[in-house]
Order: sequence, then structure tokens, then C-alpha cells
Amino acid sequence: MALKHNFQEALVQLNDDLEDYSGDKRKLVRILGLELFRRLVGRSPVDSGFYRSSHDLTLDAESTFVQSRAGLSEGGEREAATQANKAGRQLDRIKGDDVTRDIFLSNNAPYAGRLENGHSKQAPQGIYAVVADEFDSIAARAIRTIF
Repeated sequence: MALKHNFQEALVQLNDDLEDYSGDKRKLVRILGLELFRRLVGRSPVDSGFYRSSHDLTLDAESTFVQSRAGLSEGGEREAATQANKAGRQLDRIKGDDVTRDIFLSNNAPYAGRLENGHSKQAPQGIYAVVADEFDSIAARAIRTIF
């Protein structure tokens, strides 16, 4: 999948750029992960809020999480905030300079693929592809914040 390749290529380049840096790379990874997650939620088209609240961030393995539709708050905002908190806790599991762990950003809503392929007037260019294209500017901003 091209999206995974785009993130992977950018992360490899970022790791090479920071190879000699002795500061807190874990903090940088946390900031990047949370900002990417926040942007995915923010760019999500909203009807019921199901898709918006179905984003997930996991370490080392792809997510199997699927949000429940029962009791979904308006626009899925409460559930999206819960998922963002979960993402932060996942990123907190990265210890020391162990920043080479695989980080997966995903959405397992049944129609996520159609949304990514432009089947929404609110997100005609997709969601993940747009955020992947923004990765370099997100990373540059995160680096400026820390260093």
C-alpha cells in the first residue's frame, strides 16, 4: 500500500537525519505520533462520527479495533478523544531510545477504504494520503519544538 510506503520512507529519512542526535528521540516520536493522529481525526469526514472515532494507533502490530456504533456521541467527538488518549498511552510504552518500534495508524471502519479513495465530498483526496503528504512539514515542526 502506497500510504505505508510514504510514512516508512519519511521515517527512515528522519531517523537518518537524527542519527547523531543525543537528545530525547522518544519525545519526538510521541509528538509526531500524536500530531499525525490528531490530523487524521481532524481530516475525517463526519456523518455519524463512526469513521472519525475509529482511528487507532498501535505499536508492533496492526489494530483490529472497530468502534461500536452503539451510543456514539454526536460527530464521534467523545470517542475520538478517548482514542487519542489511548494513542498517547501506546506511545508512552516506548522507552528510552527504543524509537525503532513499528507504529501503526489505522481505521477499520468497514467503509474506510472507500473514504480513502475519494468517496466523500468532505475528503475527496482521502484522509491518510493527505496526512502522509504533510509528514515532512509535521516532522520539521516537531523537530523545531524539541530542539
